[in-house]
Amino acid sequence: MRTKGPRTRSTLRATALAIPLLLVGCGEMQDDATADEAALAGDAFTNPTGAARVVTVNGAAIDENNPFFQNLGVNGRRCVDCHQPSAAMGITPTQIQALFNATQGLDPLFRLNDGANGPLAPVSTLAQRSAAYSLLRTKGLIRIPLTLPASRDFDVKIVLDPYAGTGANPPVNQTVPAGSSPILSFYRRPLLSANTRFISAVMWDGREATVSPIPNNLTEPAFPNNNPPEPWPGRQAFEPDAPVRINMLTQSNNATLGHAEGVNVLSDAVRAQITDFQMNLVVAQERDNVAGALNLAGAIGGPQALRTQQTFFGINDSHGGNPFGTAFNPNAMTVFNAWNGLSGTTQNNRRASIARGQAIFNTKLIRISGVRGVNDALGVQTLNGSCTTCHSHPNVGNHTDILPLDLGISKAAEGDNVLPVFRVTNRATGAAEEVTDLGRAILTGRFADLGKQKGPTLRALSARAPYFHNGAADNLTELIQFYDRRFGIGFQAQEIADLRAFLEAL
Repeated sequence: MRTKGPRTRSTLRATALAIPLLLVGCGEMQDDATADEAALAGDAFTNPTGAARVVTVNGAAIDENNPFFQNLGVNGRRCVDCHQPSAAMGITPTQIQALFNATQGLDPLFRLNDGANGPLAPVSTLAQRSAAYSLLRTKGLIRIPLTLPASRDFDVKIVLDPYAGTGANPPVNQTVPAGSSPILSFYRRPLLSANTRFISAVMWDGREATVSPIPNNLTEPAFPNNNPPEPWPGRQAFEPDAPVRINMLTQSNNATLGHAEGVNVLSDAVRAQITDFQMNLVVAQERDNVAGALNLAGAIGGPQALRTQQTFFGINDSHGGNPFGTAFNPNAMTVFNAWNGLSGTTQNNRRASIARGQAIFNTKLIRISGVRGVNDALGVQTLNGSCTTCHSHPNVGNHTDILPLDLGISKAAEGDNVLPVFRVTNRATGAAEEVTDLGRAILTGRFADLGKQKGPTLRALSARAPYFHNGAADNLTELIQFYDRRFGIGFQAQEIADLRAFLEAL
C-alpha cells in the first residue's frame, strides 16, 4: 500500500504475495474518482477475477504506523498478519501456504496458541509443522478455543476429532459431564478488518459483546445541546458510543491478549486507534477482468462509492427492525442497475451478466425453511424470501439488525472430515444434531442457539476465498450450490453463472 510512513515487515510480506495495480496507472479506473481520491488510495491488488482496493472513508492516507501494524504481544503477531490489504483485509490459504513455504512454517502467523489444529501439536520438524498447521494452510482457519458453559440445556460428545491428542478437545466418544466446562475448539475464518462501519455485531458468534449490540436511541438523537445533524441519520456503528464500536474496542484488546499472546491489556488510546483505523476502511472489487472498471457506464462499483454509503442500525431490515418504520426493499443491491440490458461486445455481455446476477440476488424466490433464528423466531414454517432477506444492507450485503442464524453450514456433512464433529443433544427433547461448530450455543448454553452465526459483509469476495465461517465453500460456485442444495432453489446454469458474476464484481 502507498503510505506516508515506512513499510512494516507484515505489509511488505503482504505486498510480496500479490502484485499491486496502482490506481494512477489505470486511467479507466478514474472515470468517477478525482485525482485527490487516487492519491489517497492504497494499492489495488489483483485477484482471480480482477482487482480489489482498500481506501479510507475520511480521505487520509492509510497510516502504517497505526498499532494495527505493530507487534503488541509476545509472539510476533500483528493484526495485519491475518488482515492483509491484498486479501481485502482478510487472508487466503494461497497467501498462507506461500508464507509457510517461504519461512518453513516459522513465521509468527504459525503459532501453536491458535494457528495450529491443537495447542499441543508437535512442530519440531517441517513435516510436523505442515501437519500441525494444515487447517490454517488449506482453509485459512484459525482455532477458536471457547469454554463450554457449565449451565446449559444440552449435552456434548465429540464423535470425530482428526486432531485427537493435540489438546484441542476432550476425548472422543465421551459425553462431557453435566456441569463440566472444558474448552472446545472451533475453526473459523478471520473476518474483514474493513467495512466494519456497516456491521451490527462483532465476530461470527457475536461473542465480543461488552455491551448489548442493540443500540439505545434508535430514533431519538443523543447529541450535545440536542442539536443533531439534519436529517437524523440513525445509529451508526462508528459513532463513539455505538455498541459496535464499544465492542470492537473490547475485541482489539482480546485479540492482542489471545492471538498475539499479549501480557498487558491495551490502553484505551491504543484500543481506540486500532478500532477507528478499521472503522475508516472500506474495500470492494474495483475492476473485473472482462467488464473492466466497475464504476463505468453508470455503475457504482468499487470502493469509492462505499465511502458515502448510507448506513445505520436496522437500515432496510427485512423483519421490521428499521427504526424509522421504512418498509423492507428486497432490491437492496443497486450497484449495477445501469448495466441492465447491455449487449453487443464481450465487455457489455459481461456487464449485463453482472446486472442479471444482481437481479437474481434481489428477487429470486427462496423458500426459507428450517433455519434456526429465522423460522423458529418468526413462528413460520416457510418464509418466502430472496438472498436479500438476510443480506439486507443496501450495497453491502450483511444483515443490519441482530440476526444470528443457522443455515446448516455447520452440519457434519459440510466439514469435509477435516473438522471435529460434536454431537449435541437437547436434554429436554432428546433431539440430537452433529455439528462442527456450536455457534452461539457455546456462549449462551442454549440448544436453540446451536450453529447460529452472523452473516458477513459481501464486498470484495473475489479477493478472499474460501467462504462461510468454516471455509466450507472453496469458491463462489460452491457457495451458490450450497444454497441451491439447502433450499431447493433450482438455479439454472445461466443463473448460477450470472449470480457468480455479480458476486465476483462486488
